[in-house]
Amino acid sequence: MAEFTYQTRKKLSEEWVAQTKQNAAGVSEQARTLLPTIHYHNIPRDTCIWMRKQLEDGTYRTLRELYKDRFADLIRACIPKEQHEEFYYALDQMNQFQMTAGWQRRSVRSESCAPFVDASIRLFQAYTRLKFYGAPLSDLLTGGAEPEMQDHARTEFFAYAGILAEQIDLGNEKTIQAVRDVLLGEGNTSMVSHELIRGIPARRRTFCRRRATVFMMWRRNGSCRPWKWMKRRRRPCLSMEKASASAC
Repeated sequence: MAEFTYQTRKKLSEEWVAQTKQNAAGVSEQARTLLPTIHYHNIPRDTCIWMRKQLEDGTYRTLRELYKDRFADLIRACIPKEQHEEFYYALDQMNQFQMTAGWQRRSVRSESCAPFVDASIRLFQAYTRLKFYGAPLSDLLTGGAEPEMQDHARTEFFAYAGILAEQIDLGNEKTIQAVRDVLLGEGNTSMVSHELIRGIPARRRTFCRRRATVFMMWRRNGSCRPWKWMKRRRRPCLSMEKASASAC
């Protein structure tokens, strides 16, 4: 993808931000603060503080309740209708699994939804990005999207771990097959990302977790080929078929 550069990616980022703002033209001013900006890591501090306070005070018990009551128009404007329930399901699951939360607080596990406000906004922005790409996550993972969009998704910060996790949980066969292809295919290093590895463990289905664990062990020992790693460890050698079956 040498034909794509920083300038082409910046142009796409600006188009994504502009298109999302246009889609949300009729929503409240507070809701518009959740919209993405060209600076991916920016999160609206004042809105986050307000959202956390609502959850801590008991005004809302869950992120689903908060978003449905205060930001429903924003969700309808910026996320495709068929993904609404998937998005709300992702919000419900955020406090069910331990998650990383930066260098100062390496992990979070809490009954309260308040610590996950920032992550919920990043999840929303990731869904707007997916809408802009016009391709399902499975295509982005396996190279089936338009080349320019593919390059942008793999190069620019894209917090899709939550989307991946929920699609696996809800039985999206295309996404599940894409994860299989990435973890078990040859020459898969370019398809593996931080978000892919984050998205797999935090869900109820076990088959992807097992495969991801085995894959990371192989990579830690310097090889993408499981049989070579197992031989060095002096353990019984498994064929790829048997290794795949044992991971299911």
